[in-house]
Amino acid sequence: MAQQRPVTFLDVQEMRRAGSWAPSPDGTLMLYTVTVPDWEEAETQSDIHIVSMEDGVSSSRRLTYTDDKNESQPTWAPDGSFFVFASNRDDENQLYMMRHDGGEARKITDAEDGVSGFDFSPGGEWLVYRSGESGKQQLYRLTTS
Repeated sequence: MAQQRPVTFLDVQEMRRAGSWAPSPDGTLMLYTVTVPDWEEAETQSDIHIVSMEDGVSSSRRLTYTDDKNESQPTWAPDGSFFVFASNRDDENQLYMMRHDGGEARKITDAEDGVSGFDFSPGGEWLVYRSGESGKQQLYRLTTS
């Protein structure tokens, strides 16, 4: 029988971490991020995954595949037909949209200073995001139709 040992602080630091949980509007699916640490490079890397709320972990699949870039803040459109997320694929954080059933993500912003926050309007007709130099940020909007 293998000898067991207590989990150490370093063990925890090496673990993959799930976060940014976003249930779909109809409650059947959930988007989430998985962050993988790389202590040699002193960095982390995150991708977006999806799971069925009914079938659980066995149905989980990865939606984005980036080696050295991060995807974060997956947010469902109010009608559940797509989701938006932030990514530093182009160095500055920009917004991308993607269908949950697969396909390639499509870049939807090209803000010079990157995007620092976003959300859908209550009725879902607008996607509002914040961009600009620190202390001088402004709100911008995109139509979702």
